[in-house]
Amino acid sequence: MSLLKELHFHPATEEWFFSRFEEPSPAQQLGWPKIAGKEHTLILAPTGSGKTLAAFLWCIDELFRLALSSDPLDFERNKTGVHTLYISPLKALNNDIQFNLQQPLKGIYHTAATRGLTPTQIRVAVRTGDTTAQARQSMIKKPPHILITTPESLYLLLTSERGRSIFSTLRYLIIDEIHALCNNKRGVHLSLSIERLTALLKQEPTRIGLSATQKPLERIAAFLGGLMNDGKEERLRARPVAIVDAGSHKAMNVRVMSPVSEWSNLPNDTVWPQLIDLLYQLITSHRNSLIFVNMRAQTEKIARFLNEKHRLETGDESAELALAHHGSISREIRYDIEARLKRGLIPAVIATASLELGIDIGSIDLVVQIQSPTSVSSALQRIGRSGHLLHSTSNGVIIPLYQADLDDCLAIAAAMQARDIEETVIPENALDVLAQQILAEVSMRSISRSELYSIMRRSYCYRYLSENAFNQVIEMLSGHYQLTELRALYPRLSWDRVNDVLIARKGVRLLAVSSGGTIADRGYYGVYLEGANTRLGEVEEEFVFESKVGDVFFLGNNEWRINQITRDRIMVTPLASVKPRAPFWKAEPLYREMSTSMKIGAYRRQCLQRLDQKESRVQSDAEIALLDYLESQREKCGAVATDSHIVIEYFHDSVREPHVFIHAPFGGRVLGAWATALAAALEKRAMTQVQFTYDDEGMLFRLLDTETQPPFEEMLYRPFEELKTLLVEKISQTAMFLVRFRHNATRALLLQRSRLDKRIPLWLQRLRASDLLQTILKFPDFPILMETYRDCLEDLFDISGLQMILRALADGKITVSAVQTSSPSPMTSGLLFRFLAEQMYDYDRTRVVGHAAEISSDFLADILSRQQIPALVTVTTVEAAEAFWQFTHPERRARDAEDLYEIIAALAPIATDELVHRCSTSPEPWLNELKALHRIQLKENQWLPTLMPEHETPIDLLRRTLRRHGPLTLPQISRKTRQPLAEITLLLDQLFQAKEAVRGRLVLGIDEEQWCDRENFALLYRQTIAQRRIQTAADKQTFRKFVLKYHFAAGAAPLFETMVQKYAGLLFPLHTFEQDILSTRFPGFDAGKLEAWKKEFQDGEIHAIGVQEGEGTQYRIRFNLRGGESIFAAPEAQEQQDADLPESAQRVYRFLRE
Repeated sequence: MSLLKELHFHPATEEWFFSRFEEPSPAQQLGWPKIAGKEHTLILAPTGSGKTLAAFLWCIDELFRLALSSDPLDFERNKTGVHTLYISPLKALNNDIQFNLQQPLKGIYHTAATRGLTPTQIRVAVRTGDTTAQARQSMIKKPPHILITTPESLYLLLTSERGRSIFSTLRYLIIDEIHALCNNKRGVHLSLSIERLTALLKQEPTRIGLSATQKPLERIAAFLGGLMNDGKEERLRARPVAIVDAGSHKAMNVRVMSPVSEWSNLPNDTVWPQLIDLLYQLITSHRNSLIFVNMRAQTEKIARFLNEKHRLETGDESAELALAHHGSISREIRYDIEARLKRGLIPAVIATASLELGIDIGSIDLVVQIQSPTSVSSALQRIGRSGHLLHSTSNGVIIPLYQADLDDCLAIAAAMQARDIEETVIPENALDVLAQQILAEVSMRSISRSELYSIMRRSYCYRYLSENAFNQVIEMLSGHYQLTELRALYPRLSWDRVNDVLIARKGVRLLAVSSGGTIADRGYYGVYLEGANTRLGEVEEEFVFESKVGDVFFLGNNEWRINQITRDRIMVTPLASVKPRAPFWKAEPLYREMSTSMKIGAYRRQCLQRLDQKESRVQSDAEIALLDYLESQREKCGAVATDSHIVIEYFHDSVREPHVFIHAPFGGRVLGAWATALAAALEKRAMTQVQFTYDDEGMLFRLLDTETQPPFEEMLYRPFEELKTLLVEKISQTAMFLVRFRHNATRALLLQRSRLDKRIPLWLQRLRASDLLQTILKFPDFPILMETYRDCLEDLFDISGLQMILRALADGKITVSAVQTSSPSPMTSGLLFRFLAEQMYDYDRTRVVGHAAEISSDFLADILSRQQIPALVTVTTVEAAEAFWQFTHPERRARDAEDLYEIIAALAPIATDELVHRCSTSPEPWLNELKALHRIQLKENQWLPTLMPEHETPIDLLRRTLRRHGPLTLPQISRKTRQPLAEITLLLDQLFQAKEAVRGRLVLGIDEEQWCDRENFALLYRQTIAQRRIQTAADKQTFRKFVLKYHFAAGAAPLFETMVQKYAGLLFPLHTFEQDILSTRFPGFDAGKLEAWKKEFQDGEIHAIGVQEGEGTQYRIRFNLRGGESIFAAPEAQEQQDADLPESAQRVYRFLRE
């Protein structure tokens, strides 16, 4: 009996399957029983082993049987909603899955027809960012039975009423390529979306995870399953997940091919011509080739070079050999390229990771990886695109792009053969993602805080989330840190502490939808075809800033002329060009994991041993080139860095600047943490900023030009805890900290990506992020600040890996040697070039908040500590600030019950008549609503929160009063707090000694002594300084006075030389000069002045030129001081004067011009 019959698949399904396949694959044999038994299942199987059918066939069969047993009209309308939800990380993979599902669906329905069955069709739909608005609406009105989507689109569906409703009877949830999601915040975001989805359903759907590269399986299974309630107890336990390990080793032929045999003597110092020749040879000798690169700009460049060579070889000017495919070209172009590749209509496609996962193109017989892939698992996925059948051999070639890439390529190729992939590390307790999902869920319904905490904790990524950390995020979102007018700190929700309920504020759902997701905004500009409004792709913001109208660039296999540049797009038309510009896209560097780096270091060590033993076995060109490279490095430094040895190289660069390069091939995540900590130690030692950089292979420091250099041999052995402390101190002063903070604040929906359907420019987002960071630095517990530290220390850096390296150093398992070289060694060239590039364009970096902010803050702190503070703050500034603190500003007035509650909580006790002018309409209905919920109470005709302490201490009342006002006199404070003057005076002295308040003549024009909350006055002082720097336009009367004075028409008569200088080169009609200029500028003109002027003309101090433009026309006259006439001479006359100079004078002149 067949497995399908045992599991009770429908006979039509069974018949179709065996008409296509001899037997189920291992993944199907092991996976179908688990899925049929409604067990959550994780399937590990190699590429091309039928994973997709293992997950889908049971779901399709169940839907098929449902179609047979249901009313045809009801099944077609599908009011019950989506039956199977499929999620993948890539749009291209979604489109591929939709296409591949048509085969079993058509096959099963055809088989059913031969059996006399006519079930209603099963509908499949794709919803991604590329889906049109019309198609999205259609899915909501008439839900598909199988929905294929991305994590971001699922989030959007869950954040709309109608979108949530289509999942009410969801039965199966499939996550494909789960390994590509769970190791980053995109996967964290998805895990929370899944738990939000599950909380809506009466019956949990069966979860199915798929991947070809997973390690360790138990961790990935735990991520897939999440947590569930443990019976009646409120404890959570892991959902059981069955692990199907069908990870048999698929046959793989991987070669490393060097484009040149001699790297040290490249023609024109570039490898590109030889690389293109090698690629051309490989492509033309295979049926279909898929070529992977690590950067989008390389796809465009390589495709262009290959097509140019192909046209030269064939003589056909329209011939195409290769097409570029990446995420920055439009959906239509990408779909067309994928379709042409599948049909074999294009010999090669040059792609980034956009085609890495799951794409089923059986005709591909070669995959080429240019430059070392960043990981073994990524390389396996890419090479697995060829021979995409179970028993086929995957054929791949890895081509190093530079000499230092040789050992990476060879070591990763060896690890691929051994299937030695990296462990997946899953981020935990990401507070920015948590904040976004909290707002998204609260925007859909008011929900108990404890219930939402439970939902969020069911995600594997938040299983250890403390209630205190959760509450801090809630407080951040409810305006707890809102001490300034900064919009980023406005409350997004209200926390009803009486009923422990979270309530959304107005506009939150729109904010969650328009700025949701985890993919960082790169500030790309859309490229549109002029006149048709057709989107062609997108380019980097900086590329646009460096472009101008009329420039021609290439994108998506075509050339385009820029016709117009707008706020967020450029309009283009096609135009052939001989030398179009290449576009570029910037991204954060992808560093290797420590485990992969250690494999490369070990491979390097083995190569050195082969050199020592003088092995004579047959070697490839790449191996020979690597051995030559290692030998040249050893000759220069005496040793080569490996997994067990570090080399410290001291050298001077070409301009004799001292540097130290620490060769340590442990990966950029480890070395980034180490280099930052060492830089902090050097800065404390030298009391000056240290320039440094790092990559996967080492750390480079620019040293001060001093007699003695830092003892790096000793510094490397510093204990981990000391280095960690230095790292935490230093990291907040780095540019990457601000970048990460901006990303995190945007994910937390504190900063918006767009407003009114218009993208906020990236440069403005940077400024707003910097403003927010400077504002909240005073709150060390601010959740997004804590998340940025966690993000940098755990996700960006690998401090646990650094701890392992330091332990190995202390135990002697890793040794250190130092050398002074006369010039940089071969292995320093790449990082040295990067360091020079970074310093050359240092002004382009995102500004660091550290030093400037500290200086201004220290200066202000000194001012606030004085007994007498300079009176700079104006009454107008105080009134504007008080309108904000007192909620009387139009934008601060209450618009709903939650706004009103915030006002009462801040200003209580407060009477109803005082609330009226703080509300946009009558507050009565809102007061009744809040009172009915027991959130507020009325005492002595004063409203106050129910949870407000009944007996507030006098000093707490004083603090609260000062925080809601600007500078106040002693009698004013006494009246507002209803406390006697003597007691208030004592309390104010206490606050002053504790540096919580300031006193003095604080406001310009008010002579009485005033008191003010320290933070409030610091804000007023900064605003005053900022206002003084603002230049305002003059009124008409002031401008007229200025014009008269500027032209000497008012006031004392000027010197004649001064007037000539003002009007130098200006042609006057002679009568105008006499009647208008002389008579108004020099009243009382006499003969004595005329004689003085004549002398100045005779001495050559002033030149007068008369000009008559034509016979019979009036004369015009212009004046110039000596030496100024050449400025106004015609270019031809100037050139003639230059030619008349003596030869010696001409040489000097040419030198000065250069």
